[in-house]
Amino acid sequence: MPDMIPLTTLSQPHEDVLYVNLQAPVDHLMGTAERRLESLSVLLRLLEDSADEMPMPLGVARLSASLAPLLEEARQLYELAERKARQVQAGA
Repeated sequence: MPDMIPLTTLSQPHEDVLYVNLQAPVDHLMGTAERRLESLSVLLRLLEDSADEMPMPLGVARLSASLAPLLEEARQLYELAERKARQVQAGA
């Protein structure tokens, strides 16, 4: 397994730009995933707070375009952290 793997094209337009270091500690992967999830939460709260003020079709399209990469990155990071934690437990 390579040490660096690209994030999927769901979180970036090309798979040769953003990578995850598989040698990163589990807590680093989880911390980064948690930060992405917190960003998603903030964006969703903003949408809820301004639902009456924002033109929804344009606003929803922009919000979706912003949230999709963050969600995909967080999902990948959690999957990698879980896989790495299982490998560490199997080796212990």
